[in-house]
Amino acid sequence: MMGAETAFDWVLSHAGATVPCRDIVDQRICEEVRTGVAYYVPDYEKELAKIEKKTPAALTREMKIWLYLANHRGTFDPMSQIDAYFVQLAKKNNMPMFGMETVEEYANAVYKAGSETRQKEQMMCLVDNQSFYQKQMDNVLNGYMMQNMNTIEQALNEKIGGNCDATAEEAKACQERIAQWAQKMPGIMTGAPTLFVFGIEKLPGDKGILQLLRDAGYTVEGVK
Repeated sequence: MMGAETAFDWVLSHAGATVPCRDIVDQRICEEVRTGVAYYVPDYEKELAKIEKKTPAALTREMKIWLYLANHRGTFDPMSQIDAYFVQLAKKNNMPMFGMETVEEYANAVYKAGSETRQKEQMMCLVDNQSFYQKQMDNVLNGYMMQNMNTIEQALNEKIGGNCDATAEEAKACQERIAQWAQKMPGIMTGAPTLFVFGIEKLPGDKGILQLLRDAGYTVEGVK
């Protein structure tokens, strides 16, 4: 077992495409995480002052994409995701777009939640349990394709044990974030028919978006 600091350095030294040499994209990402300095503008002090250090949580999210790519070569394009598709479609048709939270709120919830030590622990959990997370991602995706919320919820609730599982405080913060979105949705939908795009993990469960809408009196049905 490695400590959090040692694990952090190990991941930055070994993550990404490293055979026969490190891929330039991964080199840029890892160098930015290690130094907190944008790889492509090291000489511009004014620009550097605006750049925040990429957190271990941000790197963990990128590593999950790498893991999925490595196990689904030729079947997954991270540059062609469903949310990006709808953004392009809305721009093409001059339709309004907005997020359920500000960029700062999103960054705080996704990339800055928890201490740096805790983020490093979670990153190392991914490194040490790649098979578990790959299976979990596959099960979640299968449930999504079947529109089976029970399958998704069951996959998301699988536990590894120890520090790898979400704490009660972390689960509560996630639930509160979803609840805030659900409270905003009725007012948004009043103005016009609206398409909302959420991450799969936000949908199922008694605290998920779908059940919160049902609790508010809405009828929720799958569309095929």
